[in-house]
Amino acid sequence: MLRVRSGELTLAVEVSGQGVPVVYLHGLGGCRQYARIQWGEAGQDVRLIVFDQRGHGQSSPARDEALYEPRLMGEDIAAVLDALEIPRAIVGGASMGAAAALRFAQAHPERTLALLQTGPAFGDRPNRNRAALQTFARLLEEQGIEGTIARTSAEWQALNMPEEATAEMAFLYRHYDAASMIAAHRAVSNWRLPLSPLRELSVPVFLLAWRGDPQHDPAIAMRMKRLLPRAWLQMIPGVFSPNLGATYRAMMAAVPDVLTAGEG
Repeated sequence: MLRVRSGELTLAVEVSGQGVPVVYLHGLGGCRQYARIQWGEAGQDVRLIVFDQRGHGQSSPARDEALYEPRLMGEDIAAVLDALEIPRAIVGGASMGAAAALRFAQAHPERTLALLQTGPAFGDRPNRNRAALQTFARLLEEQGIEGTIARTSAEWQALNMPEEATAEMAFLYRHYDAASMIAAHRAVSNWRLPLSPLRELSVPVFLLAWRGDPQHDPAIAMRMKRLLPRAWLQMIPGVFSPNLGATYRAMMAAVPDVLTAGEG
């Protein structure tokens, strides 16, 4: 594990594999290990860079809601690439991580080989699951980590979360800074990202979406595809679908140069 400074915060970073650099970010409440698991064996064929996003995992606690701003979280990617002396990379993430990667790509298109969006959850309108995210923050505040885990286990199972993943999430939350998670859920629940500027983004964009999850409305991914000049969209069974990395690699075969540019 490496530690990388981004502003006043420190990020816990891991790098593995060889090939084109890929920075892939976990979603709200996740961790770098989960981001790596999502890539599976395909992560061995790229230089996979994962890190605990601010306020998560072994990165610095972040108890101020203002610190969870998509632009700032996109600049965390820039800080990690700078520390690793990587000029350009494929960048992406799931849900909250997708939004941070999008902000990075908009701010630094010259450093973005391609953009990966797994379950983009934020657009011009409030997230459909906003109330649930705020309820989660209140649960943490009122009942602490253990009470929140007990209340939300049923919801995780309803999303077809594998039993071992449920256990891992419970283990993860027990090691989190509760105040950071409260701030993160409150801030992220209110995110609204204008989508019309996406017309100006010329890098290749690969979108994965699924139906039946109010927090990750596939309509957002579909609208992004219509707006983006170079976008590919694939529907998958859900966020816990195996081999997301292999799915992305197959999609990126449409732009072969993406998988070879920036190697080293």
